[in-house]
Amino acid sequence: MKKIICVLLVLFLLSGMLVACNTNDKEESSSDESTEETGFHLEKKYWDTTITFATHNLGNFSTAEIAPTEITEEPVNDAFYERAQYMKETYGLNIEVVYFDTLNGAAKQVQDNITADVDDIQVLCSPILYSSQLGVAGDLYDLNELNDTYGYLDLEAEYWDRKAINDLTIAGSLYFVTGDIIVSDDESTWCVLFNKDLVEEYSLDNPYDLVNDNEWNIDKMYQLAKQTTTKNGDTLDFTAETDDVFGLITQTYDCFAMMLSCEQPMVTNDGEKIYLTGNSEKTIDVFTNIFNMMIDSDYVAVADFYGNYTQSYTWEKQIFANGKALFMPYSISVVSDSIIREADIHYGILPMPKADENQENYSSSSTVYWSSFMSIPISNDEKLEATVYCLEAMAYYGYEHCTEEYYERTLKYKRFEDDESMDMLDLIFRNRTYDLGAIFNFGDTGKGDGMLYFYTSLLGSKNNTFASSFEAKYDTFQASIDDLMEQVNK
Repeated sequence: MKKIICVLLVLFLLSGMLVACNTNDKEESSSDESTEETGFHLEKKYWDTTITFATHNLGNFSTAEIAPTEITEEPVNDAFYERAQYMKETYGLNIEVVYFDTLNGAAKQVQDNITADVDDIQVLCSPILYSSQLGVAGDLYDLNELNDTYGYLDLEAEYWDRKAINDLTIAGSLYFVTGDIIVSDDESTWCVLFNKDLVEEYSLDNPYDLVNDNEWNIDKMYQLAKQTTTKNGDTLDFTAETDDVFGLITQTYDCFAMMLSCEQPMVTNDGEKIYLTGNSEKTIDVFTNIFNMMIDSDYVAVADFYGNYTQSYTWEKQIFANGKALFMPYSISVVSDSIIREADIHYGILPMPKADENQENYSSSSTVYWSSFMSIPISNDEKLEATVYCLEAMAYYGYEHCTEEYYERTLKYKRFEDDESMDMLDLIFRNRTYDLGAIFNFGDTGKGDGMLYFYTSLLGSKNNTFASSFEAKYDTFQASIDDLMEQVNK
């Protein structure tokens, strides 16, 4: 069936290419042809140019989601390959990709290019943490202004992430977009994996029912962790081959992710102004609840507390894969990790827990370390119009031909085995949020003391001094926010 679908997809794309391949009368960025046959809303133009993207090669789909160079019989790769070929044949947009071996490498190269006035990268596809400062420094085009000029980007369309656009619009300016143009933003979304075998063995409440009944929250996670934990000695043995059973295995970053799932960001943004809100009584209460659960070493193991973090994070996944943990928060990308894919357990997926039953919606965040966004550097001059057109076309055809291969066929039906997990995935992606405090890491002085690390540093210290620590950083946080607003409003 999968082969038939792939063949039909290729035939569809090739049929469009045949229609578009009469090159006798094609001239750069000019054509009277309509695109009604494909449904793409822009007037068909043939650009006859190369658009170069810069990104990293470290994620599961990093080398597949923009323009892979060959068919590999991996459905996601091949769907994006066909999109790239279609873009080249139909619109004369040859997409090339420069890969970097570090997460911040592409952003750094773009910054260097701007300084040297070099225009060999037209699009930056970078984790938002590393590209954020380029935007406010004036190194990236405001996409709203470009839209006023060219009118190509339909930012209301469902193939663009509307929540991200709303959350990242500052004083009317927008420097970053994501959506169906790639899949790494989905891969970086935080969730909770749970072991269905342990739920049955310990006669626990069905986690799916808890979600549907609005009872999946921090207190319930903690309660179920306590009911499950079994240790053979005085303390839990956090090693890859442990015989103990953990209620919850986690990492300090999960404290931050849980604060966002409990709708407690440190700043809020109304599109025009950023407000510092992280010192409310509600925020302190929620943090205290999460903090008390995560430092309870009788039931919970925080990987960062056990030596080298690279080794610890591997142990975390291995413990879960060996059936020795009930809950493990992680990015959705973990289900494509070989450790989890080869695990001999039955697992399901849940959204991150709410603060309590009074919270209206479940909320999931994407890690700023990995969630990639598209930006256009100001060094892009000669190919600027073609680049904007290219992004819109890639997003549209990503939605039409690539997202389904990733989301429906690969993520849902290869990585999970029950209908409930499919429903949970829909819920997770429906209510995703982005936190400007983490994205811009307000108040950072280069010592890991910015907003991104505020929650995790307190957890790492195992000393809950939230109120006094926030008060001590308040002026620094506010000054950093004011600086950003001043730069954006120049």
